[in-house]
Amino acid sequence: MNIENIKEVIKSSKVISFDLFDTLFYRPYLHPNDLFSHLGIIHKKPLFKSQRIMAEKNARLKSSDEEITYDDIYKFIQDDFIDMKAEELKLEFNTIMVNEKIVSLFNYAKSLNKKIIFTSDMYLPAIFIQKLLSKFCIDGYDSLFISSEKKVTKHKGSLFK
Repeated sequence: MNIENIKEVIKSSKVISFDLFDTLFYRPYLHPNDLFSHLGIIHKKPLFKSQRIMAEKNARLKSSDEEITYDDIYKFIQDDFIDMKAEELKLEFNTIMVNEKIVSLFNYAKSLNKKIIFTSDMYLPAIFIQKLLSKFCIDGYDSLFISSEKKVTKHKGSLFK
């Protein structure tokens, strides 16, 4: 990533859009599903990872929308694991880290009074994302577009509309 080249693009643009996960935010896991393994270990529920993955798969298969919500996923989880819903959010919140290079680009765009938006394909709710942004003192952005809130995705291009 050449920061100076990106700054030149920012300088000449009206609107700056940042992706969130695996760009501004990152997790300390090789794969996002590793969080589920971690939860299973912490809470002595070794089957949680497979159940959580299956619940999300079922929620996506049964949904007529492009994107699902966090609540949709937990509608398909076995009763033995319903208590993990809050625990998953806690672990996400406590383990997610911020990419300081992207924060510096955000602050640069902000210093130029650019319109700044965050856009993410994510099942987590916008209120959770807002708390994460606040945790890392990221404020002053104009809009937050989360696929689960709109039920459409960046992947298919619908979220950009």
